[in-house]
Amino acid sequence: MIDFAADTAAIFAGPLAAPVLYLPKVGEVLHIRAIVTAPDDTISFGSSTVSAATTVFMIQTADLANPAAEDRIRHNDVEYVVQGVPRRDSRRLRWMINTRPAR
Repeated sequence: MIDFAADTAAIFAGPLAAPVLYLPKVGEVLHIRAIVTAPDDTISFGSSTVSAATTVFMIQTADLANPAAEDRIRHNDVEYVVQGVPRRDSRRLRWMINTRPAR
C-alpha cells in the first residue's frame, strides 16, 4: 500500500524543497521547507487577458497548521505576502499558498 504522507515527507526533505521562514501575523516564526514555483497566472478581465508573475509555495500541512492571508514567507532574502485563502491538496497533505512580493 502507498503511504502518501511518508512519500510527501521524503519529497520535502529532498533537493526539490528549500528552507523558508514562515512569519505569521500571530504566533511564532517557523523554519520550514517549501517547494517554490513561479508560474505566470493568466487572468481574464472582460475581453482582455492579463498575465501576472506569481510565486507559489507548497508546504506540508504537517509543518504548518493554519496559514492565513497577510502572513509572510521569506525565501532567499525576499519576503512575500500570502494572498487569498491557502488551499490544501485532495489528500490534505500540502498547502498551496499564492503570494505576492512584500512592499
